[in-house]
Amino acid sequence: MLASGTRLRLEGRAIQDVFAVPGLFYGTSLRFYDPKIDAWQVFWIDPLKSVFFRMIGRARGKEIVNEGKETLELARAYGLPADTNATVRWIFADITPHSFHSRSERTTDGAHWVVQREYLARRK
Repeated sequence: MLASGTRLRLEGRAIQDVFAVPGLFYGTSLRFYDPKIDAWQVFWIDPLKSVFFRMIGRARGKEIVNEGKETLELARAYGLPADTNATVRWIFADITPHSFHSRSERTTDGAHWVVQREYLARRK
């Protein structure tokens, strides 16, 4: 599946990414570096499915890993039962100026991660 993305830099204070996967989702993430936690605060919004999801993003080797507690809206959008113990992480790998590989993983026990979705994306 291909996704298109647009990146906006908000005067160096934050970065906004816009994602479009026709027929599946349209959304945007807004992220900014938080020196208090030495990580990125990441906010994901999918207005079509009424999803708002907050994550903490960090580099892990050559990957970027955004991780947060699953919200009821996100579970619903994925067609999953709500589980207040679920954690979701979005991993971005193979990042180039024109493309990236992304996967969404979920755990309910903190040890066993299940891949929910996987994308090969290109930037427009």
